[in-house]
Amino acid sequence: KEGGGGDNLAVAVQDPGFLIDSSMPIPGEYLSTFDKGSGPVTITTQPASLTVNEGDPATFSVVLDGTPPYIYQWKKNGSAITDATNGMYTLARTAYADNGAKFSVVGGGAQGTATSAEATLTVIKDVTPPTIVSAAGSPSYTKATLSFSEPVDPATATVLANYSLSPALAISAAEVRDLTNVVLTTAKQTPGATAYTVTVNGVKDLPGNMIAANSKVTFYTFIDRQGVLVFDFWGGLSTSDNSLDSTLVADPRYPGNPDWTVNTTAFDSRPVFPDDSHEGYGGRISGVLIPAESGDYDFFLRSDDSSRLFMSPTDDNPANAELIAEQTGCCNAFTEPGVAYTTAIPISLVAGKRYYMEAIYKEGTGGDYCQVAWRKTTDTTPAGNLTPIPGKFFSAPVTPDGLFLSTKPTPDTTNAAPNLVQVVHVDGATPWAQNNVTLMVDGAQVAATVTKDGGVATVAYTPSPLFAARSTHQVSLLYPVAGGNTAKYEWQFMVAPITKDKLHSYLGLVMGNAAFTPDAGGHTGKAGDYSMDFGTTGQRTAVYIYDASWLNAITANDEMSFSFWLKRYDINASSAFWAVSPSSNNGQRGWQAHTPWNNDNIYFDTAGCCDAGTQRINAAINTLPDYLSVGDDTWWTTKWHHFVFSKKADVKQIWIDGVLFLEGSNTAPLPTDFTSLYLGADNTGVGNNMHGMEDDFAVFGTALAESDVQKLASGTAPTDLAASTKLTAYWDFNDGATTTAPTLSISRDGANVRVTWTGTLQAADAITGPWSDVTGLTSPASIAPAGPGKYYRAKQ
Repeated sequence: KEGGGGDNLAVAVQDPGFLIDSSMPIPGEYLSTFDKGSGPVTITTQPASLTVNEGDPATFSVVLDGTPPYIYQWKKNGSAITDATNGMYTLARTAYADNGAKFSVVGGGAQGTATSAEATLTVIKDVTPPTIVSAAGSPSYTKATLSFSEPVDPATATVLANYSLSPALAISAAEVRDLTNVVLTTAKQTPGATAYTVTVNGVKDLPGNMIAANSKVTFYTFIDRQGVLVFDFWGGLSTSDNSLDSTLVADPRYPGNPDWTVNTTAFDSRPVFPDDSHEGYGGRISGVLIPAESGDYDFFLRSDDSSRLFMSPTDDNPANAELIAEQTGCCNAFTEPGVAYTTAIPISLVAGKRYYMEAIYKEGTGGDYCQVAWRKTTDTTPAGNLTPIPGKFFSAPVTPDGLFLSTKPTPDTTNAAPNLVQVVHVDGATPWAQNNVTLMVDGAQVAATVTKDGGVATVAYTPSPLFAARSTHQVSLLYPVAGGNTAKYEWQFMVAPITKDKLHSYLGLVMGNAAFTPDAGGHTGKAGDYSMDFGTTGQRTAVYIYDASWLNAITANDEMSFSFWLKRYDINASSAFWAVSPSSNNGQRGWQAHTPWNNDNIYFDTAGCCDAGTQRINAAINTLPDYLSVGDDTWWTTKWHHFVFSKKADVKQIWIDGVLFLEGSNTAPLPTDFTSLYLGADNTGVGNNMHGMEDDFAVFGTALAESDVQKLASGTAPTDLAASTKLTAYWDFNDGATTTAPTLSISRDGANVRVTWTGTLQAADAITGPWSDVTGLTSPASIAPAGPGKYYRAKQ
């Protein structure tokens, strides 16, 4: 069943001989249409008897043969079961009363019916009483969620008299959620990691076992911290009606009972939902705004779909919040005052004072986000260049153990940078400090530093030497939590393949499906020449130069050139490069080119996009005579072409194969706040992924002269140009000779196993290791099976 967004169904198979690729859907050559021969219905697989624990599911199945179509009717103790008319019948939760029950099925086809043998269900009685696993408060300070070890009986779990709190608080409601969780609604709890002990009596599990008398659990209340806002979610709303009043506002769960609540690091839903995969929901972002500067401010709202922005102009009391902006449609950019989704008149704020704010929005299908920006009336930044208000200007409740804002490298990533392990965390009840946080890498404690920005702690460690390419690492962080206890946060990662520039060893991470070509895959086609292959699949495919701050020394002179070779596989919507500048609009687009976009136009953007007078020059490739000699996209795909993009003051140029393709004037100076650089993708590495190969990527601190451009186009290496060109960085990708990934394949070889590999072969008796190098064998090796199992891997 397909609702909104993506839609697919696929089935794979792993066969004993490993002849079929189990990572892909089953090929048609192994399939045929369902075409049974004629004949009476027979039962080829009878229902099997089952033994299960009380409360577990139980599934019976049958396989028929004969002339289809088939019909089924399951029976319990000889009586037909309502709606049990498929080849499988499942009891979602067994009861002890089902012990000894007999299940059978009558199967029918075009030629009669057949009745199966009876299968007996044996249910092992549950005699274990439930226990309380944990308890947690909520950012509203009026909820406490108790988690039980097993599903509980709603008839007993919703009795208010079965619960008491110490210190004493009135309990006004008890609601069972997901059977194992009970949410208590209480009088206002005291913020600040206050300890409350819940005593539970009289609650039974579904089989009727009662919890031990006076069972207790303690939770700590949330704590107000600066640096975050609260994000609330209500799911299961209409995908077609995007009116807030008839969907979110009308829902009985709104406003006090969201499905779940988390924190977000900006007045922006994107930190919570970074993609558009969620449909039919409502969201709320709220917090207390604490401006750092007094003044008059405009507020800007944008969303997909409808949204409303509220603010208390006098204090931090939500009851005093007033509607200040509304988006009734969808998808507008931040827009100058004069529209309903930007405040009509400036709002005067006082530095350090607290103002409650919230935005609610409704998502139907497709894209989904809600974002709020602000701007002092004395600020001349265009509305379209604004970004959501950072969390550092807000205060909101966080768990008593604090909140992890970011982790580097990302847990389980295979594209980690080799130079940094970092955790950013909002303090809970016990502030993090140098003396109470311990960082361990690969089992050994390391000398990490803890720095603080208000209530936000940053734990950082720089390995020396840097982690090796494709190495894997395990990180453990020990930190204080409420109640004087210590918790552990663990994750692992793999370092990406790395390419270095020839001048300063600036590191580029080879991400996703990007890979070095085989030898002679560079633009010269000669042995020893490699290039970077971005493939055709995307999937965060790019070379990521995570520290490109060295660009700023060049751009301070408003002059720079990028030079590279390019060969395309096809003409998709893509970027050849994207240098990230936070001050530049449209994706922090400081220096970017489409070569070409999917309309066969080449675009060159600087200091943002896409104003023709200040930021962009572009032209269709069919204005190039050499292209016209071919006349179609094979011009791109059958040979390498050389490109230079340059800017000097107002003059911008695009050179192709040594010929000036386009010159134009853009008045905006180059930014001087570059942070990073992506090759073959956009400013995230996720979009605009290049379908093709790039080689000899070089950055110059000058606008190259025609003679130098022609030298490069004729095959001269960037390092062979005069020093006056100010070559600053140069990736030739020939380090692919030493960083090519190892390979490994395993197949049958008669009674043995044939293992073929490059790099170093390692073996282990368990998937978790320990691993050891295999000596005395050369690839390929025919190995006799010995023992219950063996695991192999190859490393470079």
